Amino acid sequence: MPLRVTELMHGAIGRWRGPQPPSRWVGLDLGSRSIKLVELEQGPEGLRLIKRLIQELPQTEQARAVDREGWLQSALREVSVPDVHVAIGGPEVLIRRIHVPPMSAKELPEAVKWQAKDHLPFAVQDTVFDFRVVGEVWEKDLRKTDVLVAACSNAAFQDLLAMVQRAGARVASVIPTPFALWSCVSSLIPEAKNESLVLVELGAEMTHVAIVKDGHLRVARDLAIGSATMTQALVGVVASERGEITIDLSLAESFKRRYGILTEAAEGVTEEGVPLFHIASLMRPVLENLLTEMSRFLDFYKVQMEGEAVSRIL
Repeated sequence: MPLRVTELMHGAIGRWRGPQPPSRWVGLDLGSRSIKLVELEQGPEGLRLIKRLIQELPQTEQARAVDREGWLQSALREVSVPDVHVAIGGPEVLIRRIHVPPMSAKELPEAVKWQAKDHLPFAVQDTVFDFRVVGEVWEKDLRKTDVLVAACSNAAFQDLLAMVQRAGARVASVIPTPFALWSCVSSLIPEAKNESLVLVELGAEMTHVAIVKDGHLRVARDLAIGSATMTQALVGVVASERGEITIDLSLAESFKRRYGILTEAAEGVTEEGVPLFHIASLMRPVLENLLTEMSRFLDFYKVQMEGEAVSRIL
């Protein structure tokens, strides 16, 4: 089915533009290492979770591709709504703020498209665009329109639509992950709309970071550090009182889920005999690297917004 370009950013249920929002809907998050699907219902007392399905994917790319589509077909048979709202992220999705001269609403789409082309890692003619005007700024005594742009490579966009359709569903909307996160937060924590805050979602292969102020997403970045980075850091051979122990990906993932982020002074050993301080010493540098990248991003934001700080991190 054809999907309007404007649904790339504005497709969340919270901003439903039809005559009346649906009473039930399905949300889908196609992650790099897992698929998450939820069915929600809008009732008199607010949102109610009807169903939640999570499928972890195999380690190899080839197996993941096969498993993803097969599982999605099975999962969609368990929900009662044929239309799904899909979150999209990764290197094929870009969110940037740009400034353009004041102009009419009719002229703005084309101007935004060509102003944003220098930020794109793919050709502008092969891109799905959407944008939102967030206000006005002054540059060298010139008034400019402040625009938040979301862009996705058309190839990735069409692949996403085709896969969901082959699984037997219809794509009702596509929304970048940071906007989906903010839609959830603003629905669950209404007072957050009056704050300046940071949203952080630690995915498998990357971490999504977004800054929201006065109810509007201002800037977002994807950091190339994720949960899988922590798992990978544990893989190797470790000496213990029981001799050398080989930690493969499966055991490393188990350690991460079992013990989380340990302090460097952690005492004791795992059931397999691996010292806990060894796990801590390998995982903490990854977390510290992530915090360093987040700090740089926040410093960039403060400079861009003339010293403006954020009140909290979610």
